[in-house]
Amino acid sequence: MSIFRSDDREELVVDCNCGCDEGLRIRVNKHSDDLFFVVTYLSGHFAYTQNETVFGVIKKKLKKIWRIITNQDYCYSEICMTRKDVHELKEYLAEIENL
Repeated sequence: MSIFRSDDREELVVDCNCGCDEGLRIRVNKHSDDLFFVVTYLSGHFAYTQNETVFGVIKKKLKKIWRIITNQDYCYSEICMTRKDVHELKEYLAEIENL
């Protein structure tokens, strides 16, 4: 698990520790009320999904939707964090609250 903060403390990137290259990017824009807090999901599978045909992508999406409709649990992805990582994320979110 890696946690990276920008020097201006407005961005935080949380990287999964299982080696899957998944993560979250949290960005705070102190100068905007509309987009004050933005969370972005980072996927390590970007290049993998770029070589598919349109029909292949649609087929995968429909499979996901069908599993949700038929009440089969479908987990798109998850981020694994250690106790220390959760504590650091908690501190970061507490800082944002005081902006």
